[in-house]
Amino acid sequence: MSTRCAQAQLAQGAATSDARRSPGLPWLRLFVLVVTALSVVALATFTAARGAMAAEPTEDAASDAASTAPATSKTLTDNGDGTYTLSLSVTGESQSSSSSRGANVIIIMDTSGSMGYSSGTGTFTEASTGAYGVVDGEYVQLYRRVGWGYTPATDGYSGTVYYQNANGYYYTYSGTRYSGTLWTRLDVAKSTTNGLIDSLLANNTTADPSRVEISLITFSNSASTQANWSTSASTLQSYVDDMTASGGTNWDDALHAAREIAVSKATSDDDPTYVIFVSDGLPTFYMGSVYGSESSYIHTHGSNRQGSGSDTTWREMAAAKDEASAIISAGYSLYSVGAFGDVSNMQELGGTYYDASDPEALQKAFDEIAQEISNSMSYEGGLPHRRPHDVHLHRGERRRLRLHVHQDGRAGHHLCLVGRPGGDL
Repeated sequence: MSTRCAQAQLAQGAATSDARRSPGLPWLRLFVLVVTALSVVALATFTAARGAMAAEPTEDAASDAASTAPATSKTLTDNGDGTYTLSLSVTGESQSSSSSRGANVIIIMDTSGSMGYSSGTGTFTEASTGAYGVVDGEYVQLYRRVGWGYTPATDGYSGTVYYQNANGYYYTYSGTRYSGTLWTRLDVAKSTTNGLIDSLLANNTTADPSRVEISLITFSNSASTQANWSTSASTLQSYVDDMTASGGTNWDDALHAAREIAVSKATSDDDPTYVIFVSDGLPTFYMGSVYGSESSYIHTHGSNRQGSGSDTTWREMAAAKDEASAIISAGYSLYSVGAFGDVSNMQELGGTYYDASDPEALQKAFDEIAQEISNSMSYEGGLPHRRPHDVHLHRGERRRLRLHVHQDGRAGHHLCLVGRPGGDL
């Protein structure tokens, strides 16, 4: 038998959160609760309200005749300084109150022509006759003059070299020269995607080898499903390594393909689905038809491709937003990652957006997504009572807070409580 008690502080005020994520509760500054319960898996739900009033302590030690449920209690105490102390106690053992879930992850990768552009990074060493230079903090290919035109310089060329600006004009380069390898956007995306696959599949064990399953979709002019629900890192990564950049950008078809395989998977698997959508540019194609106006339209997905392949109109965005909305409405989590290029409109798709303008930001985005998905695979159960008993603050707007349970590989478990608007357990 063991008992663990944790404290959490609630305070009025606005919580600041990362600009990429949904804003936190307006009255929540900080709420992080960690509880360790040896040989016990438990979940607690409580609602809290804006205002500084005393709380009602509640206790629940109800037992179930069919199992050996642990005794529990929870109390919220006014500290007198605008904060409150929440105490949760769990005593005893329960084998029947825990279960685990997995995750179905769909990675959608842009392989349009612009993914072949330079990422501005790579591996380099200083060389007086190198083929690369640094302009505005990024490594760039240098060129030499041939007749009336320009051609990429190679290592060992000692003559005058030029760099090309964003408008396509060439200017004499007089800075330090370098030798090495310049990575394209796709090179960086491949490397970070392979790392993401490793991180996600690390959740699989001998006892549960398919806890995480991954599908891979690539898209340019249209979408193509490369791998459908695989647990093999080598198989998935071989598809990633084979990706090449060409063509336009069809967000609509990519999101539609993801939704179709997610819906199909849901018929036999009730694990949550996560869609990770990566692109470096705005959509230039869509499928089917879009009728109406930008503010009021009807989108019907079809096999006929529409769009110029080079420009973005409201129709390409409307079709993509329609598919993204359908993904979210179906209960799937959508993560949109704008990698390197002009993807400001990607935020209109909804879900969680990451601005990854360089390799470090892309790696950070993937790390955060992988961690969030791994954390979501909680061990779930319930404080053993016949009906939920909430801890209340007496005045103001009531909100739900969500409690996640994370297995730490020992006999005990850590319970981490995070405030979120509009959710429950």
